[in-house]
Amino acid sequence: MTIPVGTIYTTNITFDKKDGIGSYSLSDFDRALRFGVSHGHALYPAMPYPSYSILRPGDVQALYAYFKYGVAASATPNVPNRLIFPLSMRFPLTIWRWIFASKPAPFAPTRGMDVEVANGEYFVEGTRTDLPYPR
Repeated sequence: MTIPVGTIYTTNITFDKKDGIGSYSLSDFDRALRFGVSHGHALYPAMPYPSYSILRPGDVQALYAYFKYGVAASATPNVPNRLIFPLSMRFPLTIWRWIFASKPAPFAPTRGMDVEVANGEYFVEGTRTDLPYPR
């Protein structure tokens, strides 16, 4: 993804042990998916973790199982991002996350909401990538 401050490359999200997320536990996967943190460093919001912050635990588990068992592992090395300084540093992303990203919390429908409407809201709100921040 080429942006005005450089280029961000996607990472290998297959369960390859060396180049992908093969060493991720379910907890590691959840932390990256909903919180935007992977192995102690903040993820760039090019990974739309704010949009996944309301996923329910069962759906996170299902996604984890899908990536682990339903997607073939690929030994494709990751390409380092090329961003200008100081945006190449990850610690400011923590501040960005505090200011702009929603606090992860599983979706809870409005009291009395019809189940079908609640499921629709969950599907739409939990997968949107066009949200203005903060949510």
